[in-house]
Amino acid sequence: MSLYSLLREISLRQCRQWLCSSAFKKRPLIYVPDPLQVSGRWIGFAEAVWVGPRSMQSKTTLKSVYPSLQIFFCEQIGLEECPRDILLQELQNVCLRVGDATLDEATHCRVHDILHDLSLVLKAFASSPSPTAQGPEWFEKLRDMKFIPVALHTTDGRIQEVRLRRLQEDFCIPEDTRGFLASLFYDEVYMVTRPPEGSTGTWKSLLRLFRSEWFSDVKFLEDSVKQDLEEDSNIDNRTPNLALSSHYRERLPLLIR
Repeated sequence: MSLYSLLREISLRQCRQWLCSSAFKKRPLIYVPDPLQVSGRWIGFAEAVWVGPRSMQSKTTLKSVYPSLQIFFCEQIGLEECPRDILLQELQNVCLRVGDATLDEATHCRVHDILHDLSLVLKAFASSPSPTAQGPEWFEKLRDMKFIPVALHTTDGRIQEVRLRRLQEDFCIPEDTRGFLASLFYDEVYMVTRPPEGSTGTWKSLLRLFRSEWFSDVKFLEDSVKQDLEEDSNIDNRTPNLALSSHYRERLPLLIR
């Protein structure tokens, strides 16, 4: 009898449900196959949840492994729900491991995966029937963490290095990473990186995240440039170019012809 069939049979026998639940909580009895390996691994009760964010690595989701055994895992043996702040925990693990070091390609990709899931959390809150539900309270804790991947680029757009920074640090978010302003300031301003190839993240989801009220103090490149131009364009302090004006008046009869 296969393990899958055995679990299905156990789920139908509820008379000793407490005994089964106790056994799963004491020993690593949950088998998780590995598509890249011949054999899988056995995990404990605390290492599993039924569903969770795609970027989650600290726990294993069982819905994709045993899709028809939700009643058994969730009701009969009492599998715990995924922690609401699991994405915060995932980011904290990355930050503790990386520190101030340069991100390698795999970590860069992983950070963008988590940011994408954070954006999905906000999107779910925005569609909530409660008009006051703007986002989870644990988002506040992100403000003190280095979790935003930023980079200084070369003039041709190549990334020099990627590091994690806090919301309050000096960097910009370009509305269009392939636009004129982004290319103009590539080698002068630290900018949030695009989701690398292989990441589940998208630039659209990244903008949705940073445009939310939780991250309202981030600086967008286009807004920063516009503000600088407005501050520098004081009409009262303009100095007329008299030589050019005189030359223009001399040429004016020719232009009228």
